[in-house]
Amino acid sequence: MRRMGLVIGLAFLLAACNQGKGGGVVVVDLDAVAKAVGSDKAIEEKVTAHNQVLAGQLDKIREDLKKTLTEEQGKLGGAPSPEQKTAFQQKFQAAQQAFNERNQQAQQESNQFRLKQAQDFRDLVKPVAQELAHKKGATVVATPVTLLWTDTSADITSDVIAAMKEKGGGAKSVVTPVTPASTEKPATGG
Repeated sequence: MRRMGLVIGLAFLLAACNQGKGGGVVVVDLDAVAKAVGSDKAIEEKVTAHNQVLAGQLDKIREDLKKTLTEEQGKLGGAPSPEQKTAFQQKFQAAQQAFNERNQQAQQESNQFRLKQAQDFRDLVKPVAQELAHKKGATVVATPVTLLWTDTSADITSDVIAAMKEKGGGAKSVVTPVTPASTEKPATGG
């Protein structure tokens, strides 16, 4: 993490040193751009839809496991032996563990999907910001997250918004289909 901060700091320092030689830093607020062009809502809708698909998969897995365990319990009869009880308990724990693992996978998949949407949006903004930065003579485009202060003349957010609206880049341009992992039924350990 420190190394990343050092690299970013050096990039800004080099850009500042080059400012007199046609270099410099410009700033783009990606959140403001996303909000202005409607991509923030589009991304959130895609993430929500993706999460609903994942939740549906988890519900199906849960129901399948519940059905399997109910069937196994029915096979035990009215007076199961201690060995049968132990075997059933082991199957129950294995099913619970398998479900918990799939739930964690779904959470990771959801996080990765959200990050992919954000990266797709950044990739959409990058060429627009780069073109505007070059017109201003800048060699670095940064986000406000890494800056303590910047002159307002270095902020090209409104220019990026205008350019993206003009080019039609926005909510409809950020497209990553909803394709969550398969609905594999986890083993019940039996």
